[in-house]
Formats: sequence, C-alpha cells, structure tokens
Amino acid sequence: MDQSGYIRSILDHFGMADANPHPTPLLTGANVHLIKNTAQVAQAEVKHFQSLIGSLLYMQIGTRPDISFAVSCLAQYAANPSPQHLHLATYVLSYLLGTTNKCLCYDGANGSGLHGYSDSSLGNQTDDHDSTSSYVYMLMNGAISWSSHKQRTAAQNTTKAEYMAMTNAANQGAWYQSFLMELGYSVDDPIPLHGDNKGAIDLALNPVTRCRSKHIDIKYHVIHGYIEKGYISLICTPTKEMVADGFTKSLLHVFLHHFNSGMGFSA
Repeated sequence: MDQSGYIRSILDHFGMADANPHPTPLLTGANVHLIKNTAQVAQAEVKHFQSLIGSLLYMQIGTRPDISFAVSCLAQYAANPSPQHLHLATYVLSYLLGTTNKCLCYDGANGSGLHGYSDSSLGNQTDDHDSTSSYVYMLMNGAISWSSHKQRTAAQNTTKAEYMAMTNAANQGAWYQSFLMELGYSVDDPIPLHGDNKGAIDLALNPVTRCRSKHIDIKYHVIHGYIEKGYISLICTPTKEMVADGFTKSLLHVFLHHFNSGMGFSA
C-alpha cells in the first residue's frame, strides 16, 4: 500500500519536487523550535501552513506511519505557525521526496497474527512537558493502525506515562476484539500487546492501589478489565525491539530504518 502518486502531486504543489531529500522526517535539534509563536502571523501564512499540515496528515493516516511523530508535533501549531514551524514542515516534505516509493507490505503467506506495540516518551513536549503516547498494531508483518499523540495530563514518571500509553493501546485492542467478532471470526486468544516498561506492565497486571498509581486517572485502569476478560495479554519486550519507538521521538537515520522495517515499511 502506498501513496506515491499523491506524494508527488503534493511535492509539486508546494514547490518541493526539486528539493534536496533528507534522511529523517525531523532534523536534529528540532525540539527547540517546537514552541508557541508569540507573534501573530498573516492569515495567508496560516492558511498555507494549515494546507501543508493537512496534506501531511492525510499521508500519515493513510500509509505513512513513519512521519507520525513529526506531523503530530507540527499540527499543534497550526493556528499560529512560526517561520521555524514552516521550515520543519517543508523538511518533512523533503524526507518524503527521498522516500516517495516506500510502501507498507504485508506477507499473507508467512505473516504473523494480530499483535500490538505500545510506547511512551516522558515529557518531551517543549511547551508544556507533556509526554507522547503511541501504539502500532501489526498483522501479516505490516502495520494496520498506528497513533502518536500528546497525553492530556502530565506524567510524573516513566511508569505512569507508559501505563497511560498502554491503556490507550489496549482500548484499540479491545475494539479489534469486538470488530472481529462482528465479522464472524472466533477470537479465542487475547491479542498480544508489547511494552518495554516492566513497571507499567506490573501495574496493569496488579490492580492494587499504591503510591505510584493512586494519582492516575481512573479511566486508565480500564486495562485491568481488558486483561481479566482475555481481550489482551501484556508482553515485556526489550526497547531495541519496540516497533512503536519512532512514534514518540525523532530517530536518527539508522534507527529510523530499523523502525520502518519492523512495521513492514520498505521500498
């Protein structure tokens, strides 16, 4: 699955067809520019930026999970973008220029069953120090759904950030259980959900309230019910095997390539 034709048309539309391609969606040190613009920009500039972000969002939602983190960060400033925000958005386009022909591939003969990965950063948002939650679900060795978004409440530690991200991922897994049953499939086994934080997994498996969990919003404890009902099962996975890692931070090219391969995303 790919959107190469659409990507080429967007590159032409924004005058980037002859630009120099870049190896990653965000440049090194981009976080210092991910802050609110204190000056009010012209409406024409806002409209231009919003048009660009809208095009990137369409690609990200469709077939380009590799730009999810970059687009999620930049979309937060669509109401009043700075020149630096526009520069970073065009940088994403230059990355797409060099990866136009990459696509999501699925292995129908030897692919694995439905399983998910959940990950979170801790306070990487420059403006408000909120963390980023992410998940990706895989089927037949290719990504079928993914998400990268800022958490609505500030996490006080890594365990809490990962726990909230894991619950969001579990919500998607529970929906898959319901959807598959509506289609007439027999879903006897829990959907495996991988996480790389043992503290968050232990907290999800043991619903006893402790000092580190009593401040977590009650809605996130729904994951206990999913586990008890057999909707999902949690698996502790090393960070180097965490496919969702690129949804929470900007990666160097070598790690981005590993991340993309893990989602079945290749040329």
